[in-house]
Amino acid sequence: MSSTSLPCTGPAGRQEPRIKLAQSGAGDRARDVIDLAFIADMPFDPWQETAAKIMFAWDRRAQRWACPEAAVVATRQNGKSAIIEARMLAGIYLWGEQRIVYTSHDFRAVTEIFDRLVARIDDHPSFKRAVARPYQGNNNRSILMKDGRKIQFFSRTGKAGRSMGGDTVILDEALYLQPDQAAAILATMTARSAQHPTQTVYASSAGLVISRVLDSVRGRALAGEARLGYAEWSVPGWHELDDDERAHWGTMEDYYGSPDTHAAANPALGRRISPEFLAQMWATFRKTSPRDFAREFLGVWDRVSGKTAVFEADEWERLAVDGLKAPEPVTVAVDVPPDRTSAVIAAAWPTPGGGVHGVVLDRREGVSWVPQALVDMSRRRALGRVYLNASGPAGMILQPIQAAGIRVTLVSLAWYAAACGDFATRVKTRLITHASQPELAEAVCNLAERPLRDGEIYTWTKADPLADISPAVAVTLACHGAAGQQIQTGGRLVIA
Repeated sequence: MSSTSLPCTGPAGRQEPRIKLAQSGAGDRARDVIDLAFIADMPFDPWQETAAKIMFAWDRRAQRWACPEAAVVATRQNGKSAIIEARMLAGIYLWGEQRIVYTSHDFRAVTEIFDRLVARIDDHPSFKRAVARPYQGNNNRSILMKDGRKIQFFSRTGKAGRSMGGDTVILDEALYLQPDQAAAILATMTARSAQHPTQTVYASSAGLVISRVLDSVRGRALAGEARLGYAEWSVPGWHELDDDERAHWGTMEDYYGSPDTHAAANPALGRRISPEFLAQMWATFRKTSPRDFAREFLGVWDRVSGKTAVFEADEWERLAVDGLKAPEPVTVAVDVPPDRTSAVIAAAWPTPGGGVHGVVLDRREGVSWVPQALVDMSRRRALGRVYLNASGPAGMILQPIQAAGIRVTLVSLAWYAAACGDFATRVKTRLITHASQPELAEAVCNLAERPLRDGEIYTWTKADPLADISPAVAVTLACHGAAGQQIQTGGRLVIA
């Protein structure tokens, strides 16, 4: 396996991080990682070497990590995974670590990095000779060495990986890492820390509203916390620029669309990422979702600004319950954001004790797909009422939905306001549960109140002006519609 480079036809990516916290320490182990990456046919770019030197500094006197916690934050496809792969290889082949644990929020990501690491080992006989076998289970993967040491790979869904401590724990896609997951995983390192130097490594792209753990790590880095290593490649968001900086750029479009801005946030620009690709992505996103472009391609963190958000991320997280089977009929709601570039279908049903459970069923770009999607759903299961606020952007698809034979219950302003109040009360009193869906969590954490009738009632608006709250609005409507319904089979509620 080998890395590929592209001819650079614009500004080269900036190699130094915008945010950097480095601790004093020897560079021996960072050099091990860099050298092993070269041997494994993934030679580091200068920026990756810089990240390795920050993250893997070694305290020779104490014989421990100068940074027991280390983080690298950069936009996708720049090469963070190569740093992680080389770190795992160095730990198992050079430093004698007994157990290395890699976790990601998504099992597909776990499988991808496992397959890639196995391929790198298979390509090098000196690596392969030390391996007993790779193992593939239902929700985990592992590479077992002949002397019993191992690298284990888990997704963070459910309870997988929560009881597996290691000398090193790698928390990839840390923007999705939640406090309870981090606590459960990192607590398992306590006993090992008395016997071996342990290290926690975070790797991520820019944080979301729900990225409480990663935001805490970043905040501690900005405060200059000892024994933490941090390297972030990003640019400030337009809202973070001062008046002089905004005057220099002119407009947000000029700033986010500039090749210089792209180069500042993408260290691999001109190597693994082409300037033309980023220019095309900006052309695609500039009218529909500049906020998403800024986060995904420029490393701009989500921030709740302007209006005050109603719900805290941890308040919503603790209500997550996965694996519930929907009874029939199920209450459905449709919503469309103000820019009318996408649509969402949500569902809800009653739960024991007067609660409701909400979930996003479908969310896609465009709106023309909604009528057929509802028809397909009605063929698979019995649908209850389908709620839609025709006075809002979703009104544009009312007639196509009705023409497809779907009966729609129209939402009045008073009913919508009652739904918002009911939703807020249920969250505060824990009479609502929901599926663990990052897009729903982000939307809920961006809900703010829009007062009506001198503040007596309210509907939802955005805390962040660039946020898409349509998933939360749809779930709000569906939950209010489902509340009070008695879905029973054989005299009892059906909750699988």
